[in-house]
Amino acid sequence: MEPEKIYLIKKVIMAHMDTDIAFMKLGRALGINLKDSEFYDSIMDPLNDVINAVSCVVGDGDLRWIHWFIASGYGKKPIVAKGREIRTVDDLIWLIDECGKSHPE
Repeated sequence: MEPEKIYLIKKVIMAHMDTDIAFMKLGRALGINLKDSEFYDSIMDPLNDVINAVSCVVGDGDLRWIHWFIASGYGKKPIVAKGREIRTVDDLIWLIDECGKSHPE
């Protein structure tokens, strides 16, 4: 996979992770669960749109592996795909690259 695509995948995952952490800390400070709020949605919906765009650019598109990786707790609940356990961002990049070979544009 090209370095630019790897950079995009890592950057969007880090942006989501950093946003999750910020919401967790802010929620604790305020004593509320922000994940059920319009405020949370107003930040996360556009971020998910960015993830969708990155998915299309890197060849993940309809497969949605990036979204799965985020939903899995960033690999804390891994799955086996293409005969390999996906636990890290590097594993995710490998998976997207392998799937792209099976489904060329």
